[in-house]
Amino acid sequence: MIPVMPAPSIALSLHTPTEVQALWATRLRELRLRAGWRQLTLAERAGVSLATVRRFEKDGQTTLANLLRLCHALGVLDQCAALFAAPAVSSMQDLRKAAAAPARRGRR
Repeated sequence: MIPVMPAPSIALSLHTPTEVQALWATRLRELRLRAGWRQLTLAERAGVSLATVRRFEKDGQTTLANLLRLCHALGVLDQCAALFAAPAVSSMQDLRKAAAAPARRGRR
């Protein structure tokens, strides 16, 4: 596992999705370089093509599966889990309400 220094806190909501892609691509490149890996090394360890790594570092374009593979290879997959953490419950009433609420389908 690569020692990971905490990234500066970035308010992603202040950026467009395209800007976030560029930020994440830059961060992934920084992690790769900190590990002393070439792009080919990361590609081999992640099980993706060299073109995938190059494309992601250049413009942030990749699939979710490939992004997860890259994060796993760099030892930062656990940090991705924060994106999908359950919302915090602030009271027993909230907890009961969440447990009793049936799953609903999204609306258009």
